[in-house]
Amino acid sequence: MKKQIIDISYNSKENTDYLGLEKRLSNLYPYEFKMDGIVIASWEGFIQSLKTPDRMLKRELWKLHGYQAWKQGQAIPWWEEQIVYWIETPIERQSKQYTELITKSYDSLFECNADFRKALEESLPYKLDHKKGKTDKSKTMLTRKEYLWQLERLRRELRPTKFFNLMDLLSSYYLIYSKNRIILKCLKYITLMKWKIFTEKMNGKCR
Repeated sequence: MKKQIIDISYNSKENTDYLGLEKRLSNLYPYEFKMDGIVIASWEGFIQSLKTPDRMLKRELWKLHGYQAWKQGQAIPWWEEQIVYWIETPIERQSKQYTELITKSYDSLFECNADFRKALEESLPYKLDHKKGKTDKSKTMLTRKEYLWQLERLRRELRPTKFFNLMDLLSSYYLIYSKNRIILKCLKYITLMKWKIFTEKMNGKCR
């Protein structure tokens, strides 16, 4: 059966058939978390704060969520130099260091916020998408692919781990081995009987 798809969007209502997950999984949602000792009101506030080296503006963005956080960050022309700033450290947008920073931020959100983890857990039966997401790294702080990859990575942490009982595995192996030995013995017996019949016929013909 094909999985139903949740298209993540902050515009969605919270009382939808998907438990409001379309909105609750949005980066704009007010999930507070702490990273490197800094309390941040939402992941959107975090990502928008990377656009500027101005510490005062960063502090302001760290307190915001929703469209207010998104809109305030749109006025910062970060794309011209493709450089972002975590606290005071400059980082190239299309670098491994940037990807590691984004991963660290999602890990911090995951560890700090139980409501975010709950939303991810409730989303496990569904496939996630973000049709509004952009694809060009030079024009967005987080592409559709990067966003979905991070969410899927965290969802894997919530899927129940399958533990196998060693004794059950050994018992199953022994049964298969025993059955195979019986089959081999039968085949050997049949082969010998056929050979015996064949040789007897041949001997009869040669007399």
